[in-house]
Amino acid sequence: METMNLVKRGLGSIIDKVIIIVAFVLVSFLLFGMYGMPGMLGTYVACMGFTPDEYSHLEQYSPYSLDFQVTALFVVLNIVYCFVSEYFLKATVGKYILRGVIVDSNEKNIDTAKIAKRCSMLTMMMLIAIMIRWMFNTTYWTVIIIFFLVNDLPVLLMNSRQSMVDFLSSTFLVNKDSNKIQSIS
Repeated sequence: METMNLVKRGLGSIIDKVIIIVAFVLVSFLLFGMYGMPGMLGTYVACMGFTPDEYSHLEQYSPYSLDFQVTALFVVLNIVYCFVSEYFLKATVGKYILRGVIVDSNEKNIDTAKIAKRCSMLTMMMLIAIMIRWMFNTTYWTVIIIFFLVNDLPVLLMNSRQSMVDFLSSTFLVNKDSNKIQSIS
């Protein structure tokens, strides 16, 4: 099984992040309105550099509520994006553009159960990252860096080139044309 090379995998991830951020801004605009969205997102981005203990200085802005709303929206958008794109394309959009496809350990296209397992693993990892932020009183920037290191570092270290989500869900990202991928019958 020929896994997708690191450069293509990395570029695919960057494309996915850009799509998610654009979707996040658009959905925020729809949910919070033209006048509320810029201020809300601006405040949230500023709060990403604060630890939870520093929120006491921002009581007038209700940062806990803002933090919860925006973080929940971001987590939900990530999960929906991954599920929908993997269901229809058998990969996220960025990896699909670069001719990647997710397969199981038998080199078969993933089915709905595997997609749900992948999304569950991603959700679990995101929730653990959020809990770490509050337990260790750290900033979101620190948690984001740790999250991507934990998820993506195995790609560099393991011979199978699996991310942590791939490993936990027993899936692989391979080149679409590198082998004869079997579809599920």
